[in-house]
Amino acid sequence: MAHFTTVTLPNAATRTATRATVTLLCLLACGFAPAALDAQVDRYELGLRLRRVELAWQAADEAHRAAAAKPMDEAVKSFFGLQLRTAAARLDKAFLVINGSDKPSEMVRYSISRRIAALPLLSDTNEPTLKIELQQFYDGEFTRPANANVLMKLLRADGSEVAQTSLPLPESDAEVTWTPAEWKTPGDYRLVAEIRDGAESFPLLAVGLSRVSDLESQLTALEQFTDNPPADLPATARATLKSWLVIARALAKGEVQECDYPMARLLEVASKIQREPSRGGELLAESARGSDSWLTLTENRKQAVVRVRAPKDPQPVGQSLPVLFLFHGAGGSENMFFETYGAGRAVDLGVQRGWLVVAPRQGLGSGPGLDCAAMLTALEAQFPIDRSNVMLIGHSMGAGQVIRQASQQPELFKAAAALGGGSGVRNADRLGTIAWFSGAGALDFGKSGAAALARSLKSASIPVTYKEYADVEHMIIVQAALDDVFAFLDQARGKQEK
Repeated sequence: MAHFTTVTLPNAATRTATRATVTLLCLLACGFAPAALDAQVDRYELGLRLRRVELAWQAADEAHRAAAAKPMDEAVKSFFGLQLRTAAARLDKAFLVINGSDKPSEMVRYSISRRIAALPLLSDTNEPTLKIELQQFYDGEFTRPANANVLMKLLRADGSEVAQTSLPLPESDAEVTWTPAEWKTPGDYRLVAEIRDGAESFPLLAVGLSRVSDLESQLTALEQFTDNPPADLPATARATLKSWLVIARALAKGEVQECDYPMARLLEVASKIQREPSRGGELLAESARGSDSWLTLTENRKQAVVRVRAPKDPQPVGQSLPVLFLFHGAGGSENMFFETYGAGRAVDLGVQRGWLVVAPRQGLGSGPGLDCAAMLTALEAQFPIDRSNVMLIGHSMGAGQVIRQASQQPELFKAAAALGGGSGVRNADRLGTIAWFSGAGALDFGKSGAAALARSLKSASIPVTYKEYADVEHMIIVQAALDDVFAFLDQARGKQEK
């Protein structure tokens, strides 16, 4: 029997609960129409499945990694062809291949095609009941195991178990209710489920839920506070709280977001800022120490949405934080490097080194709302920034953004890595103060851009590390290159950090 890697959501104390996905910008164009809500479900589920593949790929041997290259390449092509649920099916196929199961059982095929739909996503602690469906996510003929059951567990953000229940496997899309008496405590939770049929079992992808006391009164108070902010509330704090409020309102309505926001924790931070508005920047910094936070950086009327994580312990007086910017590819978001792209390894590796990791949101062709220099200025209101140690990593479209940012202000950056994309650079001689890494998969359609970047730098006599990775396509390239990239960044900073 094939071995399957059990995959659960990251907890709030480490990665916080969110799933980034890969989907194109046109899917977001319909406001809150039903089509847009369906698109958010697709974003969410694609991210979960990509993360599951990346975790399995990290644990696999070279032979199984190579075998997964073809279905991964097919998944990427389906995605860019806007066949999102087909892409999800092919990601699941890649996961099974990585785990050594070319011919999965009917029970596994049935289980892997399901998604957990659970409501409410954000609720008042007085609301007792969970509504749960195990939905078929993509097309196919699947045989429901007649004698199977499903084990469901409710976990706190730290992984400790709150409650569990077991029931016969419901029909697809049939709603079941669960009233766990133990989840009256406010906080962020995960709902996990496992389908069992005799000796076989298969874990489904977990869902994040949040519980808040006096939810509506908290949201109303936050709305009034951000609409009429006190004079001593920093601009970034106000913009950040307004964005959190929008997300919280959507979650309370049951609208699936692209990721699992730890909304109970974020609303707790918002409450602290309402009590002490002058400490808004400091409290936002605290929210990012050892956990993830979403900030809306503000300069004049311009804004940039970023996801950040800082080392857990605050910096000693007189010490400052190196900064690592992570730029995602087309159709992604600020969440992508934190959840997929090696299942968040780039963030982990940066924070382990004592760096502030910052992933900006960017649109197709428009980049982030602020350039890196402006983002650093806004971040300095929250964190002690070391401007002599600023680094860049970008994937696909993000590789192009790395080149753009470096070309605009080359003196700002210590090192830059472009993966799965790039282009030739005009006036490349200006970039000689930056250490450069360029990489692509052997099956990567972005390989020509990555190679063109390396050639243009070499033609200007600028040292560049260029590497191609066998049996790697456009998506896994980040995961495959991370160890090399961080060894390169360590060398560029003049020391080997572990």
